[in-house]
Amino acid sequence: MSAEERLRKLSDLYVGGVQNSNGQALSVETLLDVLIVLYDECCNSTLRREKNISEFVDFGKGEIFIHLSNHYNSQGWGVFNLAPRNLMMHSM
Repeated sequence: MSAEERLRKLSDLYVGGVQNSNGQALSVETLLDVLIVLYDECCNSTLRREKNISEFVDFGKGEIFIHLSNHYNSQGWGVFNLAPRNLMMHSM
């Protein structure tokens, strides 16, 4: 598949939205949930010794959960139940 075809397909998915994607696109909330799970697994894994995983975890401590806590708290979600226990969360 050429780059133009991939770009057209991506554009169609974006313009059509998740509801019209026939299961080929994910919502932002789903992607954020996946990111939380990935971060949690990386924190608790022996993979953390690997440089890239360690950098992702360090990045997540400063950026990801602060953003997610703001997002989920504004929506009424309890992000504190989703966050890893070893991560200190800032209260809102």
